[in-house]
Amino acid sequence: ISISGHRLTSSSGKWGLIPPQGSTLPPWAKPRVDEPDDYEEAPTWQPAFDADPEPGEPVSECRRVSAILLCLILGVFGGHRFYLGYKAKAWIQLFTIGGFGLWMLGDLILLLTGELRDGQGRKVQRWI
Repeated sequence: ISISGHRLTSSSGKWGLIPPQGSTLPPWAKPRVDEPDDYEEAPTWQPAFDADPEPGEPVSECRRVSAILLCLILGVFGGHRFYLGYKAKAWIQLFTIGGFGLWMLGDLILLLTGELRDGQGRKVQRWI
């Protein structure tokens, strides 16, 4: 196989570019000698909604989907804050129309990232 004048070859299972005769590879394309032959496997990715809670950290009974839907539908009235147990903040949101929409938007972002906690300080981690 040829890539812009360079041949793609394999020696002992490793692929590399061989420049045409009379030219050299640029420094960024030269193979590194100090690279290990075998790489460690990358850790497997787990989505946040399937992740187990941190050991010893209390988890709320409130569900994130419910809180997010309440925030979208009744967020300007503090519906999600009533659900999460923040009664005083919910009343303030009710009378300020969700902090003129900005407070509701901030809460929505915190809910989506899983950073908003319930009224007792427990993580709202479970989705359903």
